[in-house]
Amino acid sequence: MLFKTLAEFVDDFCNRHPAALYAAAVFLGVSASLSPSWALFFPAVVLFIPIFFPLIKLRTRIRFFLALAAAIVFFCYCHTYYRLPQLPDEGMRGCYYFRTCQLEQKQCSFGKQWGFTGSVCSMDGSVQHAPCRISLPMKMADRSPADSDYLLQGILYSTRGGRYRLVVDTGIPWEPVEGSFSLAELRFRAKETIAGWIRSGIANPVSGRFLVGLATGNFDDQLMVHELGRFGLQHIMAISGFHFAVVAGIMTFWMQLLLPRRAATLLLILLLSSYFLFLGPSPSIVRAWISVSVVLVGMFIGRAGNGLNTLGVAVLVMMLWDPLFSQHIGFLFSVGVTAGILVFFSLSDRLLQNVWPVRTLSVMVEMDRFNQHAYCLLHFFRNALALTLAVNVVAFPMSLYFFHQFSIWGIVYNLFFPFMVTFSMILLLVALLLPPLAPLFHAINSRYTTFLLGYVYHAPTSMDLFVKTASVDPVLLSCYFTCLFFVGLFLAWRQRRERLALRELQFV
Repeated sequence: MLFKTLAEFVDDFCNRHPAALYAAAVFLGVSASLSPSWALFFPAVVLFIPIFFPLIKLRTRIRFFLALAAAIVFFCYCHTYYRLPQLPDEGMRGCYYFRTCQLEQKQCSFGKQWGFTGSVCSMDGSVQHAPCRISLPMKMADRSPADSDYLLQGILYSTRGGRYRLVVDTGIPWEPVEGSFSLAELRFRAKETIAGWIRSGIANPVSGRFLVGLATGNFDDQLMVHELGRFGLQHIMAISGFHFAVVAGIMTFWMQLLLPRRAATLLLILLLSSYFLFLGPSPSIVRAWISVSVVLVGMFIGRAGNGLNTLGVAVLVMMLWDPLFSQHIGFLFSVGVTAGILVFFSLSDRLLQNVWPVRTLSVMVEMDRFNQHAYCLLHFFRNALALTLAVNVVAFPMSLYFFHQFSIWGIVYNLFFPFMVTFSMILLLVALLLPPLAPLFHAINSRYTTFLLGYVYHAPTSMDLFVKTASVDPVLLSCYFTCLFFVGLFLAWRQRRERLALRELQFV
């Protein structure tokens, strides 16, 4: 009976979420190649053991073999394409090909610096396609434009997280590679234009820097980063699905007033793609853009999808785009938390309904006005709490693993702060869409955002409350997530099956 139930669950999962299955397999293959670890053993066993289940359907078994083949192909590809050696402490001097991806200004202990981000290859072939950063002092007036790739002389150093830092020899001009091109310079200038427009209209400089970060994804105020981190709000600083959803919602509202639905959807895809090019290809941005684009394409062609399968498509595209995304904290948090929401939100909401039960429409009609409003508020609070639980079953252990601490106040602040930030984004976007009224909306936004940031800046340090740990065993963490998502997916499947059975009984 147990094996039959498991076989039915596996068949249903592969039928509903094939992209999620392939994405998980490809991620394991890429990770095994780039950062081999025993932490990958248990999830790999759990993922592929259904191949040996005697009761699963032939189509399901074929899909598992395809997933295994995809994992092997990506493992071999990454093993041959990338060379990421651990360099000696004194670094490695040589000539390097630097592929430019991003340009930004960063505040550090020594003042502001130019930051070039991209990948590097050594001319002798010992380092291939390694993620690399070049930092230059701002006082350099003759900075090379970030609109092409370069051949550079310098010393390459290994840094933490499998990344590299290139110290370029001074006095030697950067040699641009003929025929190469990068959007980094154009993107940087566009962001500076938007940042200048926001700063000129927002009276409060702190609010201005916060809004610039929301618009461009560049938070260079280290005090602000620290203050937001005290309350578990670091995700506000990373452009993600939250930001894309707000922008898409506002644009959809305006465009559907003027255009037919299909035309509005097509225009929205183009506008969000332009927004993506403006922001740049960081992991959370790429994941959000692909997910939103898949949903919008489905709307355009009249095909409804499901969230977990859409996330799987996004991960597959990201692994094809750049397998090194799999090693980025932003990717792991973005995909992990999104998967947590998709799997555990309905389960958490169902659990909380035992405390705040759902009322039928007939019962609500009989309530007085006060109780109707109170029920709506409780409904909103229950959904917010269910979302918080779904997020933190993933975010809590990941925060302990990467940052060695987790803000208890973050559980409370995330109930309301992201929702309140939405209004700052709406006011900012409306000001951009209606230039004649921009001064009015900027004035409102400046006051509102100053009030909003007061929840963070005015909180005394005595109320800081963290769960801290020296380290988290990666093997234990991978076992936790494997069991967590297996149980969550199984419970969600049972819940959906019970719902369908109940509907059939009601129909009869």
